[in-house]
Amino acid sequence: MVNRQSILTCAVAALLPSTVAAQTVRGVVAGADNQPVSGVVVLLVDSASQIAARALSDARGSFVVATTRAGTYRIRTLRIGFRPVLSEPVELRAGGEITKQLVLSAVPVGLDTVRVVDANVCRAFTDSGGATYRVWEQIRTALIATQLTTSSRAVAATTVTYDRTLDRNSNRVLQQRAAVSTDYVTRAWRTLPPDSLHRAGYVVARRDNAVDYYAPGLDMLLSSVFVDDHCLRLTTDRRQPALLGVLFEPTPERKKGVAEIRGTLWVDRASSELRRLEFRYVNVPPEVEPQAGGQVEFVRMRDGTWAIASWNIRMPVVEQFVVPGHGAEPRVTAIQVAGGDLALTRRGADTLWSRAPLSIAGVVLDSASGSPVRDARVSLAGTALAGTTDGRGRFTMPGVLPGQYTVEVRTAPLDSGVAVQRSPLTVTDGAAPIELRIAGSRTTTTSASAAPARTAVFAGVVISDSTHAPIPGAEVSLIELAKSTLADAHGAFRLEGIPPGDYQVRIRAIGYGAADTRLAFKDNETVQRRVVLGRAVTLEAVNVEATRPLLPSFEENRKLGLGHFLTRADLAARENMSLVSFLEQMPSLRVIHGSTGRAWAVSTHSAGSIRAIPTDVPDSIQGAPALTCYSQVYLNDALVFGGRIIEEHGRILAGPAVHWEPLFDISTFSAAQVEAIEFYAGAAETPLKYQRNDPRCGVLVIWTRRSP
Repeated sequence: MVNRQSILTCAVAALLPSTVAAQTVRGVVAGADNQPVSGVVVLLVDSASQIAARALSDARGSFVVATTRAGTYRIRTLRIGFRPVLSEPVELRAGGEITKQLVLSAVPVGLDTVRVVDANVCRAFTDSGGATYRVWEQIRTALIATQLTTSSRAVAATTVTYDRTLDRNSNRVLQQRAAVSTDYVTRAWRTLPPDSLHRAGYVVARRDNAVDYYAPGLDMLLSSVFVDDHCLRLTTDRRQPALLGVLFEPTPERKKGVAEIRGTLWVDRASSELRRLEFRYVNVPPEVEPQAGGQVEFVRMRDGTWAIASWNIRMPVVEQFVVPGHGAEPRVTAIQVAGGDLALTRRGADTLWSRAPLSIAGVVLDSASGSPVRDARVSLAGTALAGTTDGRGRFTMPGVLPGQYTVEVRTAPLDSGVAVQRSPLTVTDGAAPIELRIAGSRTTTTSASAAPARTAVFAGVVISDSTHAPIPGAEVSLIELAKSTLADAHGAFRLEGIPPGDYQVRIRAIGYGAADTRLAFKDNETVQRRVVLGRAVTLEAVNVEATRPLLPSFEENRKLGLGHFLTRADLAARENMSLVSFLEQMPSLRVIHGSTGRAWAVSTHSAGSIRAIPTDVPDSIQGAPALTCYSQVYLNDALVFGGRIIEEHGRILAGPAVHWEPLFDISTFSAAQVEAIEFYAGAAETPLKYQRNDPRCGVLVIWTRRSP
């Protein structure tokens, strides 16, 4: 029996507070020099010392705190590295608002002089002037600031989340899935409320023998429940003398029965800033305890706000083995790790923090012989990052940020020119080398008398789960071989020259959820598959620096002076807008809105006798009118909607084969996901490369953003 682990997932939404009548205090936090101070925690405290409202001062030092109850309050300010300040009482009347300037104390907290003694503080701090309490106050300030940053939904973050399976002895990565996304900062992981963790513990077995591992959330670390359940004491680490830690462990009453955590919160002695949380699961089965645990790293950003820079949870995978004479025996067979890394945070166009670029390394091998390929140029499409292989086929590429890329390998085959092979690549860290296998290089050429290679073929069709319509432009990849192809207008694909073996297959398309599986290929075998993709709720997106050069193809088209264009600079000013809002402002382009929020692009120049027939049934249900000349759509140079059969005065002129492909819904994008836009209203202004089908209904070209 396998003891399966329940992976903790990223939270993707946060509830917004409802609007009610409130008593409000607004103002500015300033230092002793009368300059505004950002990143200060402002607490509204009632007469019973309970926190009624919280806020974080912004870049101008401004803050707003509000409560639903009138009464007498004090304002307490918490600033990393300094002692708290408590104001004089203020009277808040029903529905009233007051303005107050807060001047911070210039008295620093000197953690660099704290002396560590072996004394536990359990359940409560009996001496508020004690060293442990002083350090804990600094930790709480950083945790509250992180919580406030999360709830504000004002900071956009690009994160890399991953799910890894490690060898139980060597920590070697056996399997890994990773995803890159950009969204507002939210909670990094799913957890239980403090009361639930207190009752059920941090490791919960389910009826189906699966086990849920829960990390302590910010709510738990800030709650009185956490202090009640743990003893705290100061600690140090000789390997890190610049850090001071608060070690926590379960109280004697909680050291038996319920699964608990034991760990350390580390702060910097000089700055008092929170650096890291390390924890292990205790009161769990003995085979699990040595390797079960987690780590969270915190970062203070340029404007004083806080974020979680990385997190991971290690969960041993336990299987039952039958030992003759002893019955079933549990053994750890692997370590499952769920986690993520913050790559970049931004407020609007302002970069608040970015992770140091990574250096990736790898090897280029011939797919048939396995021999290293010399002098191959390996690059990341859309960037200036590149490397050249040496005599052993090895290359390095520094300066890479986490993200999703298309890796291009250029080699010089014997027949002509330069061969280019492309495959998707997700960069999560620089630790694991990548292996790229290519076909057609000089090292794979055989003599005329050599026996032909015995390879397999992968072919099939990609369709939508809701309409069973083909998905043109879907990318089909064999990950280990770095081989990929795009489905044609009928959703059909074909990959040849596959060496016998077992390979990971990935099929994905914009607007659909990806399909990942492993398939076995044999000599001279053709593997046929019908792949069904489901519609995705949101599109994967990655962020790039605003200074990234525009795409060469886009720039070439813009220089011709034909068509209409939107650049990243045009879109950056209002990134929260939908793409539809920008397109509605473009000359010669009309947006048709469906009944369920969908939208489609139409050229105003195609009015009159030119029309397209018909609209397929699912699009009609969504409100798309028939007999309308819908514009073709290209996504990153791939045709994703080829247009309808076009007729003029009842005579069919041109168009793809007769099957009614679904319309392309332009409402799925926001401005933040798009790098550039091109629109050509008719055939006369459409570049030759976009005239595969009759373009008189217009051509829309969308370039999505990619990591630099």
